[in-house]
Amino acid sequence: MTKILSTEELSTWSLKELDELIANAQKARTKAEEQARKDLMQEMKDLASKHGLSINEVFGKETVRRSSLPAKYRHPENRSKTWTGQGRKPNWFKDYLENGGQKSDLEI
Repeated sequence: MTKILSTEELSTWSLKELDELIANAQKARTKAEEQARKDLMQEMKDLASKHGLSINEVFGKETVRRSSLPAKYRHPENRSKTWTGQGRKPNWFKDYLENGGQKSDLEI
């Protein structure tokens, strides 16, 4: 393992040298984390295989991202504001209905 430098030793370094050290240490840490994650995943796959299972059978299948839904409603004045009809109603939609507007008026 590499020697860990003391604060006293580092205090003689310039800001540029310290910034470079920090950047290199962050890159090394990220690389080490990625490798640890890959190693763990391989260990889990090997263990699952040893028991006649796939990793998906153990943890379930990966979720599939749904494509975004097409807009179903459009703001009456600002045509760039739309809503799919899914999830929470946007404020402009609620305000329109509260002011006597009809949902069907906003349908695309």
